[in-house]
Amino acid sequence: MLTEASAPGPPDLRRDSQYFLESVVFKVDNTLFKVPKHHFKYSGANGPFGFLFDTQQTGTGGQAPEGSSEENPLVLPPGNPTASEFKAFLKVLHPLTIPVKYTDISLTEWKAILKLSSMWFFDPIQTFAVERMSALGPPNALDHVSKVVLGERYSVPHWLRDGCVHLAQRQEGGPSLEEGAQIGLDLTIKIYQIREAASRSRSGFDYKGCVNRLVEDILGSASLASDSYSP
Repeated sequence: MLTEASAPGPPDLRRDSQYFLESVVFKVDNTLFKVPKHHFKYSGANGPFGFLFDTQQTGTGGQAPEGSSEENPLVLPPGNPTASEFKAFLKVLHPLTIPVKYTDISLTEWKAILKLSSMWFFDPIQTFAVERMSALGPPNALDHVSKVVLGERYSVPHWLRDGCVHLAQRQEGGPSLEEGAQIGLDLTIKIYQIREAASRSRSGFDYKGCVNRLVEDILGSASLASDSYSP
């Protein structure tokens, strides 16, 4: 008969090296999100979260670090991102469906995903967002002005090139005042210069060659050379 002194103790337990995940609580605007910390710490290792979680110490007076609870969340800057943008980003970082239904993500959400993955240095997600957005068909496909704006902002050569070629060749004219306000005065002028050069040409005008030089001037030759996308 086993006595209390000789009764076996609880089995030794160990934490799995991969699947024992910490969580983190974010406050975005007036919304709380509780998600695994893993991808924020490692997938964006070169961004603000990797550095934060590597250096995070216990708070003053022995308080738990930010993000450890609903009472002490990690507060993101108001409005950047918005709660809806952050939720869109989580649809790729922490999808809730198996298999993942990326076709249910709207163009507006993909724009938010691209924005945050670029801002926070989640390079694989940024690349994935560009691929998914490039493959969208009507009515969700990027319009040509958006291709110019986003292509320049996020260094996506084929978007910038396609958008500029379209605006330079468009039969109904170059960028309108509204479109020019979106793409910027400098780029609008350069597109009109290409249109003017084409109108003076007596033979077939090399729109793509001109635009490639423009894209190289804007993004740099390295970005253009590394653009392996082929629609």
